[in-house]
Amino acid sequence: MKKTAHATLLLLLAPCLSQGNVEQTEETWEAAKARRLEWWSFQPIADPKPPSPKGKKWSDHPVDRFILESLEDQGLKPARPADPETLRRRLSFILTGLPPGSVDPAILQANPDALIDNLLASPQFGEHWARHWMDWVRYADSHGSEGDPMIPNSEVYRNYLIRALNADIPYDQLLREHIAGDVLPNPRINKELGLNESTIGTAHYRFVLHGFAPTDALDEHVRYNDDAIDTLSKAFLGLTISCARCHNHKFDPISQKDYYALFGIVSNGRPAQLPASANSLTTAARTNMERQKASLRETLAKAWLKIAADLPAKLQDTKDKGVRNTIDKAAGDMTSALRPWARLRNTRDDLTPGWNQQKSEFEESLKRLNARSAGKDNTAWFTASTKGYEAWPKAGTGFGRNAAPAGSFSILPSGDRILDRILPSGAYTHLYSNKDSGFL
Repeated sequence: MKKTAHATLLLLLAPCLSQGNVEQTEETWEAAKARRLEWWSFQPIADPKPPSPKGKKWSDHPVDRFILESLEDQGLKPARPADPETLRRRLSFILTGLPPGSVDPAILQANPDALIDNLLASPQFGEHWARHWMDWVRYADSHGSEGDPMIPNSEVYRNYLIRALNADIPYDQLLREHIAGDVLPNPRINKELGLNESTIGTAHYRFVLHGFAPTDALDEHVRYNDDAIDTLSKAFLGLTISCARCHNHKFDPISQKDYYALFGIVSNGRPAQLPASANSLTTAARTNMERQKASLRETLAKAWLKIAADLPAKLQDTKDKGVRNTIDKAAGDMTSALRPWARLRNTRDDLTPGWNQQKSEFEESLKRLNARSAGKDNTAWFTASTKGYEAWPKAGTGFGRNAAPAGSFSILPSGDRILDRILPSGAYTHLYSNKDSGFL
């Protein structure tokens, strides 16, 4: 029994062993790659002259002439033309995926192109063929893995694709939108729906296996980008570039170096939910909100100055539990304006030692902050200067032309408070409305 099993195993391994010997004596990778690059599928698109087969009467269409020549080489003849009813069913199922409607066969026989145009113009054409495209980019409504979390707004991509196919958007345009639609200099805007269609094209990057809590962040990052490369290459190139992740490709002219060059490009992106809206507040609406915010700022300033006179007594009210809790929290918060008071409130004699200690801590903190940002131009957008802010690529409707100055604030749309917060200088998308959004 053991001898038989051993002999069987050797027979099964024989092809693998022989392939290994062949691989050892194969040409160098450089020579193999150069030879593979000569395959017809890697040659530039040509404009060959159509052949002249014998049965020209069957069809004189250039594509049909190539087909007919191949049939004649094999000793075959074309099938008879389909009758109008069969043709109607074929066209309907192919173009829309649905059974044919009521069309008079006589009309079809007289003008078959009219039926084709009608099917191509139907909404079902985009719905049917979008399904094939979504299979290419592994469309799904959830991420799979443990818990199978939902993919937010996946239907936005689906509807985008249906609209694009029904609008006959060129393939090269769709390809650009899928690879880098969020950074195109002239995005495709749908004025009727108020959508930036080009940005939506990049949503296919989100259709990837995702768990709730990956244990290795780097491994998750590598797997995520490898999945994107695998999808892009299979869907739009018909190649398995992902095979070259660990070695030069076994069959195609793709090196491991080629793979990691593409990996660097894909890895440079970051997962994010970009705003699909192409509309923001109108100029008139923004002007009105600026006027309202200026009025609110003035009103609040008067109210705060009015109660400022009572502030010292309020801070020393040890019976007020709310005040005590606020001061206790401020004592350990370096960013709190009440921190100096909170730490010195129990001093009975000389305030100098405690004040100097806090001053020293602040200066040390400022020194560390400046050391971290030294020589980094990308920190300039945190200031009110527009020089650094303008250099950052921005997407979405929320960003203004300039960085927001210190003291900017956002308003809460509901609740018992008016202000959300008062902000330092920087880049914000919600200063006018939390319905605006953006991405740096």
